[in-house]
Amino acid sequence: MKNALLLVSAAFIFGCALHLLANSSGAPAGRTGSEASNNLTCAAAGCHNGPAPTADHQLTILTNIPINGYAPGFTYAIDVDLDDLQNARPVCGFSASVEDGFGNHVGTLVVSDPGTVSSNGQSKYVTHRSASNTLPNGGRRYSFQWTAPSANPPAQIKIYVAGNFADGTGSTGGDVIRAVSSSFALDPSIGLTEEESFRSIYPNPSPGAFTAVDSKLVPGPARVRLFDLSGRVALDRLERVASATEGVKLEAYTLPRGMYVLQLEQFGKELIRERVLLN
Repeated sequence: MKNALLLVSAAFIFGCALHLLANSSGAPAGRTGSEASNNLTCAAAGCHNGPAPTADHQLTILTNIPINGYAPGFTYAIDVDLDDLQNARPVCGFSASVEDGFGNHVGTLVVSDPGTVSSNGQSKYVTHRSASNTLPNGGRRYSFQWTAPSANPPAQIKIYVAGNFADGTGSTGGDVIRAVSSSFALDPSIGLTEEESFRSIYPNPSPGAFTAVDSKLVPGPARVRLFDLSGRVALDRLERVASATEGVKLEAYTLPRGMYVLQLEQFGKELIRERVLLN
């Protein structure tokens, strides 16, 4: 599996039993459990109904959309892994959509692996092909891409996915449907002019307390470290960011006076590395 891609969840859907068994070339549109799908999946009587999913039925989405958010016009890779840990269900399928917070399809879904994935619903959904509706050795990966809209990008997008772990008997019962989703915000630094983009550490010099601000900071945890000039970590703390303008506050009154290097990271990305002086 691709370790370089960020692990996330997405909502994929399998086609109804009629489509998965009699028409194994793909699932019908509009069953990803999304707003545009009226929150429907194929987990229904006369479609795919069966036992509830367990920890043995794993649906995992990997993508290289950054934690800090997506950028308009960029194309991102999305992988979907279906894993049956008991290796008891030989048939599978999926469908996915990407929507904004109001149930509107956004961006463009791109079929990057036509041997296993196809598009349906006027490119609003992607689904499996007949050559890829089995779970060899209990696992299957589907790969496709999503291109973010260049014009009027929404503040947030959501990937919807539902997956079907079918027993392969040809009946409408006994199939397990799992649906998940994952949200991504628009990169907050997109659209900032040079004047609007900011980075600062103040006061510097300081008697012991610093505030570090950066326009790329987002609400959530951030790691702040102080290194002495020999490279030794003098202080290492996990702080919480309320907003980019409020930044991160760090107290270092107990450290010896002198020059240090302040490093600020968020979600594994270094945002600030600057010298500070405790006086």
